[in-house]
Amino acid sequence: MDLFNPLLITLLPTGLIFVFAGWVMLKKPPKGINSTYGYRTSRSMKNPENWKIAQEYSAKEMIRIGWTLTLVGILGTLIGVSDAVGILVSLVLIVGSAIWIIYKTEKMLMDND
Repeated sequence: MDLFNPLLITLLPTGLIFVFAGWVMLKKPPKGINSTYGYRTSRSMKNPENWKIAQEYSAKEMIRIGWTLTLVGILGTLIGVSDAVGILVSLVLIVGSAIWIIYKTEKMLMDND
C-alpha cells in the first residue's frame, strides 16, 4: 500500500470531509432559509418546502458521494499512477462530485415543483 499515492492523499480526506459535512447538515439542518448555512440556490430558497427538501436530499447525496470518494481513494492505492495523473484524476472526481450533488438536488427540486 502506497501511503503517498495522490489518489489516497486527496480523495480519502476529501471524501471524509464530504461525509462529515453531509452528516452535520442532516443532523443539524438550518432551521429556515438563510444566506449562510445549508444548500443555497435560488430554487432551494424559493420557499420553505423546497428549502427543507433540498437540505435533506443534498446532505444524503453528500454522504453517499463522500463514501464513494473515500473508497476510490483507498482503492487508488492499488493502482500505480504518476503523481500528475493522480492529482488530475482526483481534481476531476472532486469537482465532478460537487457538480453532481448540485445537479441531482436541482433535478429533484424541479421534479418536485
